[in-house]
Amino acid sequence: SLLTAKGKPTYLGSVTRNARKLEVLKFAGSEEVLFLDSKGFPVGEGSDPKGVQIETSLSNLRLNTSLPPKTFAFVPPKDAKPMEEAVNLEMQNAMLQVGQKAPLFEVRNPLGGTISLAELLKENRAVMVNFWSTGCAACLVEFRKLQKLNEEMQGKGFVLIALNSFDDPDSVRKFLKQNGYTFTVGLSGANGGKKESVDDLFKAQAYPSNYLVGQNGNILWRNFGYEEAEVRQVLEKVGIK
Repeated sequence: SLLTAKGKPTYLGSVTRNARKLEVLKFAGSEEVLFLDSKGFPVGEGSDPKGVQIETSLSNLRLNTSLPPKTFAFVPPKDAKPMEEAVNLEMQNAMLQVGQKAPLFEVRNPLGGTISLAELLKENRAVMVNFWSTGCAACLVEFRKLQKLNEEMQGKGFVLIALNSFDDPDSVRKFLKQNGYTFTVGLSGANGGKKESVDDLFKAQAYPSNYLVGQNGNILWRNFGYEEAEVRQVLEKVGIK
């Protein structure tokens, strides 16, 4: 074999075979040439520098053998988590945490006037702060559930305020009218004249995001998305059901 040939090799150039570029070497004292792949590994040898003879050896080869499904089964490490679950956990950890004080804010109402979280907390035992946009499909699906919750809890010490930092006031007004939503809406970003969006103050990581704020201003619950069972359980703890 040329792999054990003695003598100084001479580079003869390169050839292309089956869209594969191979480098050609010739050793002194031999008429044969050695072909190397792009990484410098020998892939064959032959007497014609323009041709290549590649030999492949297979061991433990069995034909037409039945393979059980477990042959291809993937067993993840014990501490592995599904990608979606890991991303969700990372995003939740980046939000304001339960027990923290919620940032106080005052925003423009697209229907007129302003809305203050401090004033809402004076009048209610829990305020849900929702972050949304008209271009967020998940937000629109969630709104049907939030509208129902807001209607059910009306007069029981609960209020929902949905904050939008993306859409202009006319688009928000049109959206509310077309869909018949009656919960309170605020303009929380530049669309409401804010230099710093309320979304950033609350560290909203995705849309929709939701926070439940207690009357003392502390965050009772938070998540991106709406988990109705969790929300109702927290509301019951503060006497709202």
